[in-house]
Amino acid sequence: MLVIDELIAHNPILVIRCNPLDLEYVRSQVRDVLDNPLQWSLYGGFDQIPPTILKHLEAVLEPIERSLGQRGDYIWENLFTALNALDIFEQQYVWDLFSQFFCQTTTTNRVVIIQTDDAPIPVSLARFVNEFYFPLPTSAEIVELLKQFGLGIELKTRCSGLSHEELRRGLLLAANASDPKETLDRYRSEKLSLYGINIEPKPQVKEIGGLDRLVAEVEEIVFAFSEEARVKKLPYPRGWLLAGPPGTGKTHSARVIAGRLGFPMLSLSVDTIMVGGINAVKRVLAIAKSCSPCVLMLDEIEKMFANSEGEQLLGYLLTWANDKTDPIFLIGTLNRPGNLRIEITRAGRFDEVWEVPLPDEIPRQELFRIFLSNYEPRFAEDPVFTPQQWKSLANATLRFAPAEIQRVVDKTMNRLYREDLKAEVTVDDLIITAESFYSMYRRDEQQMLALQNAVAGKAVPAQSEHLKIFPDQKYHPFTAIGRSS
Repeated sequence: MLVIDELIAHNPILVIRCNPLDLEYVRSQVRDVLDNPLQWSLYGGFDQIPPTILKHLEAVLEPIERSLGQRGDYIWENLFTALNALDIFEQQYVWDLFSQFFCQTTTTNRVVIIQTDDAPIPVSLARFVNEFYFPLPTSAEIVELLKQFGLGIELKTRCSGLSHEELRRGLLLAANASDPKETLDRYRSEKLSLYGINIEPKPQVKEIGGLDRLVAEVEEIVFAFSEEARVKKLPYPRGWLLAGPPGTGKTHSARVIAGRLGFPMLSLSVDTIMVGGINAVKRVLAIAKSCSPCVLMLDEIEKMFANSEGEQLLGYLLTWANDKTDPIFLIGTLNRPGNLRIEITRAGRFDEVWEVPLPDEIPRQELFRIFLSNYEPRFAEDPVFTPQQWKSLANATLRFAPAEIQRVVDKTMNRLYREDLKAEVTVDDLIITAESFYSMYRRDEQQMLALQNAVAGKAVPAQSEHLKIFPDQKYHPFTAIGRSS
């Protein structure tokens, strides 16, 4: 492989990270470049002979000591996994030995360290090595593999995001399945879920209830990703940050954006990359690039503000968003707006920071009609209820989140259909359910008001002022909160 050849030629000590299933494939690519290399593995020592002690100092020193003073090429597998298991004093000793080895490597040795996990390179050793992430299959490679397995190239988009060996195994399953498309979709979903990534190939959600300002801006995003925008050399949009209390429709909005763009949507919790560190971030971004054009949604991004490591990951992510040239739209959701840092909202970070509030009266009516139309199509074309009835329903659902409104509709229809499958819902049916429903606002009014007020002034309201019938309620930080005796 030309890329591997060039990298080894310019880097006497090279770290290659790859999917564990691709280990044999990467190893063969490296062996084709090196001159009869001697191979060492954490799980098998040299030439797959099990060492007497694994994950201890002797095991880590074995490849370095054996290489000192000798000419030759070496492949070390998962060295840093073993190194990170040592205590700090043993790591210091390895560093000193590694320094000696590095001095001779530029003239006598070539070493490729293959890592199949997220074990970080110790800071003390990072200056000696260069790191390379083995790329996922290119579009041309995917097409070639599809031909080898006798499958049509229309399946190409369903293969993106998979590593080389994952792709081969998936295509083998698809080639022997009655429905190759469904088989590949299910297989890819299972593999990406191992990294905490949920992929939705084609979100079918088309409507956002109440967020009229955000909806209007979606059309600008659609144009910015169009061929016409490319002709005019307009840059790809970076992304949006959606801030608001839980259940206000942030994830739903992301799915609508992906649906309007016609892109697949990749979503994951920030917890996933916080655990894996910078290597997990790079892997997720590599998968997103392979799946592009796509929407990449990171849920609960405020968790990155919790410590310095999280802020470093966020800084890397924002730098990537600023410099990227691939058609990837990044969406971050923020459930705790009080943690929103002002520097995150400056120009050059996210294109827009939206406040996604609890819906007011008119948006609540829109949401009820959207959710009710799933059961009774008449709500999609006609208001059905009178203005006074809608007003009564709005009063009964004051400060309900969209997810709670959907739950009210689902519970009501379940109750009605249990009694009569031909029943048609009335406003009284919905009000009865709403009055017995304990919303987040009803459970903790002060906290919900604090969450709403925290984002005020830091983000653009996704809902117009003219949609507000009830005045905003402000929570003063010094307001005494009563306690039950």
